[in-house]
Amino acid sequence: MKLGTGVLLVTIMILSVVAVLSTAPEADANSDILNDIDFDKTSLKFNEILDNFETVTTNSTTFLNDVSDGRVTLELLGQEFDLDLQEMDSVSNDAVIITENGSMIPAPESSTYKGTVVGEANSNAILTATDDVILGEINVGDKSYFIEQTSRKYKGKVVHVVYSSDAIKDREILEYNPC
Repeated sequence: MKLGTGVLLVTIMILSVVAVLSTAPEADANSDILNDIDFDKTSLKFNEILDNFETVTTNSTTFLNDVSDGRVTLELLGQEFDLDLQEMDSVSNDAVIITENGSMIPAPESSTYKGTVVGEANSNAILTATDDVILGEINVGDKSYFIEQTSRKYKGKVVHVVYSSDAIKDREILEYNPC
């Protein structure tokens, strides 16, 4: 009798766990800060200077929500970075960008964070977020990781490239003009 009750309780517990897991909401694919995309890399100028890079879109809202407590985790090139960040002074509300033709346009609102990689003594990180762009650099030892924007869009979002210092192609300087 005791064995039958125990088996019944274990069966009920297993069925409860299965039921909870099967009804749990699926993770939102857009909830990640960096989202890999299938993009034609050969169409980007980065292809000329980098041996390897990933194309991603960013979710600045998620980044800003996550970093509000001073910590954020980013996955770059398959490596996870747990960052300890502090907000730096941001761009003034009345800042402008002067374009090539001399016209002035309002600078986008941005937030910049500086800090370190948790558990890595010789590390630093700096990231800047605007409405639709995240730019950054993470340095660990003698290796650097970069997030840069492109001028291209994918499904309405700015395409970014993620690469490491190891991916920068060796280039020969054909001419040096110090002027």
